[in-house]
Amino acid sequence: MRLILIFSITVTLYVNFVYSQDTDTLKPIRTDSFTPAMFPGGNDALTKFIIKNLRYPKSAIIQKIEGLIQLEILIESDGRISKYTLLNHLNPELEKEAIRIIEKMPKWVPAIKNNQKIRSSIILPIRFTIPKSTDEQWVLEILKDTISKKQEKESPQ
Repeated sequence: MRLILIFSITVTLYVNFVYSQDTDTLKPIRTDSFTPAMFPGGNDALTKFIIKNLRYPKSAIIQKIEGLIQLEILIESDGRISKYTLLNHLNPELEKEAIRIIEKMPKWVPAIKNNQKIRSSIILPIRFTIPKSTDEQWVLEILKDTISKKQEKESPQ
C-alpha cells in the first residue's frame, strides 16, 4: 500500500512540476494552453481546397515557371482572414493566383489560448508545380490562345 502511495505522489509531482536542472527547486509547469488556427477540416482539407481552386496561369505554364510562394495570413478571432502579406516573390501571375486563393478561403477555426479565441498569424506556403501529364485539349487551347494573341499584336490596325 505504501509503495502505491509513493508511486502515486511521484507521478503526480512529475506531471505537475518540472525539475529545474540549475537549482534543486521544483517549478510549476505553465498552465496556459495554445492551439494554432486551423483550416476547417485540417491540413488535408486545406490541401484539397488549394488543389481544387488553383488555376495555374497560362503564361506561367508557357514560361515553365514553378516554385513556392509563402504568405503570412492574419486570422482574426472570428476565423476570417483580415490581412495577408507576400513573403517572397516568384512571378506576378503566380502571386495573383496565390492571393486569389487566400481571398476565396472560408473562415478558419481561430487560434485558442487559455480557452479564448484569439487573433493569430500563420505562414502558408503554396507550391506551384506544372502537372507532368496535362490534358492534350487543355494544352491545345493554351497554344491557340497564345498564337491568336501573337497574331493580333502583329496584324496592322
